[in-house]
Amino acid sequence: MPGRITANRIAVHKKKIRALARWYNEKCGFTARSCSDGSIFLQPPEKESAGLRLIPTDKLGNSGDSGYWKIGVGVPDAKYTVRKLVGNGVKIGMPRQFRDVGYLCHMADPAGNAIEILQDTFEYTPTKQTPPVKDHPLGCKAKIGQITIRARDIKRTTRFYEKLGMKFVCSEDVGSFDLYFYAFTEKKVPNTDTAAVENREWTYSLPCTTLEVQHVHNSRYSSPKVGEEGWQGMEITLPENQRAEFMKRFPSFKNGVVSDPDGYQVHVRFQ
Repeated sequence: MPGRITANRIAVHKKKIRALARWYNEKCGFTARSCSDGSIFLQPPEKESAGLRLIPTDKLGNSGDSGYWKIGVGVPDAKYTVRKLVGNGVKIGMPRQFRDVGYLCHMADPAGNAIEILQDTFEYTPTKQTPPVKDHPLGCKAKIGQITIRARDIKRTTRFYEKLGMKFVCSEDVGSFDLYFYAFTEKKVPNTDTAAVENREWTYSLPCTTLEVQHVHNSRYSSPKVGEEGWQGMEITLPENQRAEFMKRFPSFKNGVVSDPDGYQVHVRFQ
């Protein structure tokens, strides 16, 4: 049984955290749950999806946050979702087909965190109509389809996340940069060539959250320090029977955290 990405971690000033959680609940339909550590966990309707963990902090601002890009909210019908969002007072443009990458559009939460609405399929792909969930703010059983970060050395990044147990499932040449996707999945990709276009819709349609990595050659990125506002890494859960092997692979693992080649924190829990 594979592991899974369970949360994207965002630190928010303690005076703003409840308002931000309320926005995700009212505008996106994410269920909010207060946790014993003071964080607020926001779960999308798709139960296999990762959630958002909002972490309270006393500090305003951060020393750099160029390593984190966005979350991608995966939906079966982007136009319908956008109409629901606009009707609920959210500022967002209409989706468009971007090359052979995806049918998408963008918005931001009140804290400025980028959110991409990404349809599971391309605009022109015939699909079985998914009945809308009319009483849900996004109109569907939405998920966090991607957590998107930026990496300096994609070969080192790929080795690290494959060592964590993820599968490299898809790559996309966007011109000025490349995109790489990794997933905890036992499913077989349609094409063993990760650059094959058919792997893209397959990846977007997975019910679980994937890791998307943007790679720009000769780039360097930063992330907030622990306790600062902004992105604070992600959380994954691995099967308990993988603990011993994990400790051998990652001798630097300490206090439940391991860092990837760019210094981004991965919080690991076994169950």
